[in-house]
Amino acid sequence: MSNLDSEEGFFSLSDFICEKYGGNHSAFARDIGVQRNQIQQWLNAKKPVYVVDGKLVQVIREIKS
Repeated sequence: MSNLDSEEGFFSLSDFICEKYGGNHSAFARDIGVQRNQIQQWLNAKKPVYVVDGKLVQVIREIKS
């Protein structure tokens, strides 16, 4: 199941790269000015990285409201 919800501007990083860069991690890394291995670290991180409204975000902790 995809974490892609383009209507709200919320993507998993993996889905974003697939959707916008045809899955090309190197092209994405060049566009945002980081090394390709940084992309791999984000994709393999224990806490997932998302793209929300054009920003990379990572959930730090869930809080109960």
